[in-house]
Amino acid sequence: MDIVLRHRGREVSAAQVDFIRGLVAEGGGASRRALSIRLCRAWEWKQPNGTLCDALARNLLLALHRM
Repeated sequence: MDIVLRHRGREVSAAQVDFIRGLVAEGGGASRRALSIRLCRAWEWKQPNGTLCDALARNLLLALHRM
């Protein structure tokens, strides 16, 4: 697995970055928050209490944007 980024203990592969690019492309200018919610749902990324890891996903999107 080709690791592109390590963010808060999560390793992000090139394939996952491609998936995120697809979400952004089909998002049609959606906000980072809307994209992060879609990403959390697609990856089933939740906190132990079942809440989506929305803030972490937004931080991840920002980190990828800054690369």
